[in-house]
Amino acid sequence: MDKPLFLRSLSCVSDETTAPASRANFGDSSFEPTDEQLQALSREAFAHVARQHHAALERLRMGIAELRAAALARLKGVDAGRAGKTP
Repeated sequence: MDKPLFLRSLSCVSDETTAPASRANFGDSSFEPTDEQLQALSREAFAHVARQHHAALERLRMGIAELRAAALARLKGVDAGRAGKTP
């Protein structure tokens, strides 16, 4: 079975009209990129996004865990203060 278009590697293609985005001349106003070249350009341009997204999520999780621990510690202090007082 043939791979889906977005999984095909363009690096083995040497034809100028189907070259990978990194070798295509998008600055030439007469150049008409193929769908494959535009998809490759998009993959190259946004390859770092998933990695940055996961790193940002991890930083948020760590921050939330720290804030949660601090809030629970404050709550224990409030509960301990209330336990020492009689109504």
